[in-house]
Parts: sequence; C-alpha cells; structure tokens
Amino acid sequence: MDGGLPDDTAHELVAHLIADNLALGHAPSAGGCYGTPAEVDPNWPNGGSPETGEVGYDVAEEEPIPDDYADWTSFCAPRWISPYTANNVIDAFRTGGVAAAQTAGLTPGDFWLVSGLLDEDAGTAEFDPLFELETEGSVEAGTGLYRVEVRDSVGGVLFTRFFAVDDSQFEDEGPQASQDADVVRFAELIPVQANAAKIVVISGSNEVGELELGGVTPVVQLTSGISLSVAGAPPLPKFSWNVADSDSASHNFWLELSHDGGQTWDTIAPRFSGDTFAVDPAFVGGGEGLLLRVRASDGVNTGVAVTEPFNLQKQAPQGAISAPASGATFATGDLVWLQAAIVDPEDGVLAGGSVTWSSSRDGSLGTGASLQLYDLSVGTHTISFLAKDSDNNELADSITITVSNTTLSEGDVERTWGDNNCSGAVDPVDSLLTLRFDSGQSASTGECPAFGEQVEVPGGANFPWGDIDCSGDVALVDALKLLRFDAGLSAAQGPGCPILGEEVMVAVKD
Repeated sequence: MDGGLPDDTAHELVAHLIADNLALGHAPSAGGCYGTPAEVDPNWPNGGSPETGEVGYDVAEEEPIPDDYADWTSFCAPRWISPYTANNVIDAFRTGGVAAAQTAGLTPGDFWLVSGLLDEDAGTAEFDPLFELETEGSVEAGTGLYRVEVRDSVGGVLFTRFFAVDDSQFEDEGPQASQDADVVRFAELIPVQANAAKIVVISGSNEVGELELGGVTPVVQLTSGISLSVAGAPPLPKFSWNVADSDSASHNFWLELSHDGGQTWDTIAPRFSGDTFAVDPAFVGGGEGLLLRVRASDGVNTGVAVTEPFNLQKQAPQGAISAPASGATFATGDLVWLQAAIVDPEDGVLAGGSVTWSSSRDGSLGTGASLQLYDLSVGTHTISFLAKDSDNNELADSITITVSNTTLSEGDVERTWGDNNCSGAVDPVDSLLTLRFDSGQSASTGECPAFGEQVEVPGGANFPWGDIDCSGDVALVDALKLLRFDAGLSAAQGPGCPILGEEVMVAVKD
C-alpha cells in the first residue's frame, strides 16, 4: 500500500497508518495533496492548513524539518509530526495504547473479521474469506460513510457498523497496473450475531456487496507434532492438518499461539494458505506448554482445532549497535550517541537496565538502548554492549571509535560564521552545542575558539565565539537562529555581524 507515492515516502505512509490504528483524526488537505480525508479532526488546531506549524528535527538525519511540512495524519507529502499529533500519540500510549485511543473501547468476545475490497466506481465489494475470531473488538455502531449490516433470514437488521475508508490505501491490481484510487481496502471486526443469515456492505443507500451465511462448518483434523530438522539448530515442531468439509473444497487458515495455556492468543500467521507449519521460537518465542490453534475458513464458516501442549527452547535477544558507525572519529567533548536496536522473542524490545555499555578505555559507560556521552577520553575505544533478557540469555556487540585531541589554530584563521565546532558546515549540531553551553554543560568546539571566547571579525568588532547574532553574549536565541538558518528561514543579525554561513577571517583576542 504505497499510495502511489514515491518509494522514499514509504516511511511517511507507515506513520500515517500507525496514526489511523491509534484512532487519531485526519488533518485537512490543501492544494497539491494526493487525497482528501472523508472526515477531518474537528480539534485540528491549524485551521484549514495541514502544516505542522513548527520546525522539527530529524535525529537520524541530523537535520531540521521545515514548519511547512504537512502533518502525519494528512494526505499530503512531505510529512512530519506536529506537536498536536505528537501529544495525541503520547496520550494514546500513556493510557493503554490502541484500546484506550478508541473512544468506544474494546470488548472481548467472538467477532467476524469482515474485510475485502471496495470498488467505488463500480459500486461493488469483494469479500475476503470470513473468519470467526476470539479476540477484542468494538461493539459500538462506529462512524463513517459506509456500513456493514448483519441481517437475519427475513431481512431484519441484527447489528450495524458504520466505517470510513482511508483513500491512501490503494490496491495494485497487478505488476503492470496503475494504482486505482477508487479501489480501497476495508476491514471491520463485527460481533458474531445469533440467527445471522447475511452480511451486507452498504454505501449510502446502495448495497455494494453481500455474503450469504450458512452451510457446514469445516472440521480441522490435526496430526501430532513432527520434528523438523534445521542445520545448526534444535529441531522445530512441525504441525500438519487436513479439513473435512462436505460443501467446500477450498480453505484459508488463521494460526494463533498461546504461551499461557490458552488464556491469551497471539496471531502468528493470518490468512495462511498451507497445511503444514513449523513453529520457530526465533520468531514467536519459547516456553513450556505452548499451544497452536488452527482456524479454517471455507469463506463463511470457521472450524477450529488446538494442538497438544509442546515446549520450545527460549531464545537469546537479537540486534546490534545501530550508531555510531564503527571507525567513526570524534573530537574531545563531542556528542557520542550510542544507540542499539535489540529485540527478544519472549520479552520484546530490550532497553533500560537490561542493556549495559562499556569502553575498553573508560570502563562502564551506562545503561539503556540509547546513551549520550560527551566525556569519552582521548584515544581508540572498543565500545561494547551486553543485552540480557529475563531468562539471562545474552547478546553482545561492539564497534571501534576514536576520540582525538584537537587544538586551536593561532592567529587569523578563516572560519564559517555559525559553524561553532568547525565541522565544515553550519548544521543542527552547532545549535545543540549552543544549547549545552547555555545550560552550563560541556560543549566542545573542536578547532574553533571556545564558546564565549572573544574573537575579532572584519571591521574590528569583537564578539564572543558562539554569539552568532552579535548581541554581546551567547544566548538561547543564538541556538534558535541557527535552527532557522538550517531550515532555510531568515535569521536576523546585529549591526557589523557576519552573515550566517559566510566565510570570514577571525582572530582570537587575549
């Protein structure tokens, strides 16, 4: 579902769909956007504009994001997250994630997964195989321009669910076909209704698709677990099954796994088309007394079978150091931002005290999947992490970096005004270093003069190094003006002050 957009915007669409799954509203569209939402968040703060309204910062790319980027929840590109959406995302997770974000809440029970394609031009709906699932879903009526109705044998409506479709979710009808903006996916969890005879999808007053219920429920027959040998690893349990069904020859399967004796279930293979499955603990986690549940759908009815309990070896964490790159060189006092991505099949993402960092020169450095350091000693370091899960299984990785001791050139030297650390360009790091200096923390300027050290600029005026607007001191406004410059916005300078980004001769004053 790339929405017909260039590949390099795929991450933006992922963010948009995450916002949809958190039940966040849509920002409005504007001229040049690729779609228009059916409903706009009534609390959207920026009027009719989808722009974020605030300069952002891309930590991975180390660059500012202009304030005219559109919000994640819009149908525009390029996109970034606005303060409004960021707060809504934080609130959703703080109060329990998706379940809490949905105003109707979720209810445990038996639900039909009603899904498929809507062709808005043809006025038709094509259904996926219907699955009956034991899960949590909404039992409320919902909102939107479309609706699903569950009807009995005489046409009486037993349940109604209104829903909207996201026009960004286009369907590609083949490798040579163009994206069709009028063919969209829909998927709704509908509570199972007694005496139901038909499920109907309606657009306005028009029925665009119906699914007749009835017939024989498939009977799933499981064979015992068969050991599947994999080179260099313990054998994996492999399960097989067949289906007895007097009125259907074709079936789709939905596989679920329980780690707690059937109290809770995790989907591990939705809409599976085979009749054998090897349970790999590297993906699903290990444990004792695991259960595999197989659901078979003939398109309408769902049959279920559950394996006998089986055991899987618990797994070690998986991951690596993601930043900085091995071989990187830093000046004394520079930010060295250690980052690792570590996932454990049983515990999930590892962070905090389960991840410890050390240096071959400086010893213990701290804990966490992300660790910022400014005080590494001069020399070559082997930086290592050790990740340990709740079962004491371990993962280690290491890189080598160098911290160099640079000195300031004496006399008149050519410098770029605003490049506070003499990296060769005015970039967001200069702003971050300025903020650190203003807050009383260490801030290395590399081969440049130290923050606050007096320098003479062309014309004979003296200013503290880092005072990029020549106001007389290094202040927070200097950091803000550097961010504006990085974002391509204007940043006013004081009288006699060099232009940001201009090459000038500076002399350090005693």
